[in-house]
Amino acid sequence: AAGKGPLLRSGSGGSGRSGSQASLLDCPALWCGNWQQLCVTCKIVRPLRAKHCSVTDRCVEVFDHYCPWVGNTIGKGNRHSFLLFLWLELYALAASCGVAVGQLRGAVLAGAWGERLVWVLAFLVVSGFVSISVAVLAIAQASQVARNVTTNELANWHRYKYLQDGAGGFANPFNRGVRANC
Repeated sequence: AAGKGPLLRSGSGGSGRSGSQASLLDCPALWCGNWQQLCVTCKIVRPLRAKHCSVTDRCVEVFDHYCPWVGNTIGKGNRHSFLLFLWLELYALAASCGVAVGQLRGAVLAGAWGERLVWVLAFLVVSGFVSISVAVLAIAQASQVARNVTTNELANWHRYKYLQDGAGGFANPFNRGVRANC
């Protein structure tokens, strides 16, 4: 019976499987029945927090989300860089709003109620909404980095057994405290 199933343990021989195929599938997660860790697209056994990104068509370790703004998947290697990008973008938005307010003040004091004033006001309204959105995103990402949890894990924690406590509630086993997480 051992070694006759569709998956072989390495060194079990038989049934025409090559050694590399047998060792590829020799994973404790698969032998315990955790088939969700097998990526059928990439043909790999994914690490625990990895997920296949349908946009980039790759498995990403510690998958957070795909960001169309930067055109890349946010994950293990770039979460902190993405957070820095958000804070720099927020600073740039605040600086441009400050310049626009200065222009608006100058136009009002000069009594120039022309087309330029309308464009400055429109810019301020749009930049205000974008600034609020970026600020909320930056705060959410900073909170997630501080707790060592991803957007994907927060959105889908009910699907992942490793994020559930004994009563079925959310529990984060990766949180080592703010200082260690950052």
